[in-house]
Amino acid sequence: MEANQIVSILSKQCARLNTARVITSDLGLICQARFSSLSAESILLELLDPPETAYFRPLSLCVVSFNSGSRHCIFLSSVIHFKQDKQEEELQTGQLLLRIPSDIIAAESRIAFRVSLGSDTELRVRVVDENGKTWTPQPIDISMTGILIEFPADDVPGFQIDDRLQVELRMNNHVEQLEGTVRRCEGRGYGLIFPEVLRGAEFDPPPALRAIVNALERTWLRSRFPRATR
Repeated sequence: MEANQIVSILSKQCARLNTARVITSDLGLICQARFSSLSAESILLELLDPPETAYFRPLSLCVVSFNSGSRHCIFLSSVIHFKQDKQEEELQTGQLLLRIPSDIIAAESRIAFRVSLGSDTELRVRVVDENGKTWTPQPIDISMTGILIEFPADDVPGFQIDDRLQVELRMNNHVEQLEGTVRRCEGRGYGLIFPEVLRGAEFDPPPALRAIVNALERTWLRSRFPRATR
């Protein structure tokens, strides 16, 4: 992405005080943040409920994830300075000053960022139809709102649009069972949405789903930005 495009995107985020997620350099912690201001060489983020100062040492790396219009954006940057503001006991904020990134990766967004999964993913998926038949398809990508799965060529179910399935997601110590509705059928692949995550205008993924998707996103970020793990 060109430098002027990067500045334009970040300027709009700051002007609108848009929210973002900051993933620390060891990719073990995700913080909620708000864009604050932009200068010629740096960008200031306000962290909401920030971690200890040690997580943001000068020159350490972090990843910032945010939405810009219909696109989901991610960039890698280094820390210039971090200051934790102590206010009331239950309310703390922090100011994180980062260098202007050299690039921003942008992709079309569907409310929630979809994490691409490899064949070696630790995520295990089980789906059950209304007749009780069970499959264990390969997950292709996942987000807080849905999943794309693929079946073996010799065992492709005849699901139709709007069919309802019971979906079990299992990864490490996290297990989530929820309803999935078929929204896309293409060859051996089926795209499912999780209706219970979207209740009216509210976006409320269950805790285990959040943990699974966040862990998979961190794994994806490690592969996309390997320098952030050094």
